[in-house]
Amino acid sequence: MTSDRLAAALMALAVAAACGRTGPRPIVFGSEPCAHCHMTIVDRRYAAELVTTTGKAYAFDDVGCMAAFLAAGTVEPGRVAGAYFHVYLEPERVFPAAEVRLVHSDTLRTPMGSGLAAAHEGSQVASLQRLIGGTVETWDEARERAAR
Repeated sequence: MTSDRLAAALMALAVAAACGRTGPRPIVFGSEPCAHCHMTIVDRRYAAELVTTTGKAYAFDDVGCMAAFLAAGTVEPGRVAGAYFHVYLEPERVFPAAEVRLVHSDTLRTPMGSGLAAAHEGSQVASLQRLIGGTVETWDEARERAAR
């Protein structure tokens, strides 16, 4: 295979791999804007990310921004491949929606005032709820509330 053909084949593989991504990508904290409110994403404790079936990733500074983004119809629900959350008690860690619960508390001061923070399913949920109070809900419940 010639070097031109090899380069073309490698480029095609790279494009195919990029289009097929369904997991989160690293958010560039301190410089990347929220896809909904356009504020710079700074606080990892509240960050979230949405990935579409085409591999496009949208980053958010507040879980509420991601819910509002979907409620606005910016991305059709059938085009969502995954929703991912940084968790409040371990902000460096990211988990898919199925592995988190959201604690909704009026005492929590989130970037856009949603009062939502993610916790990894299990003991983290109880710990976070003890820390900030509030109620526990799933991502689907938070999305439904935002849509009303």
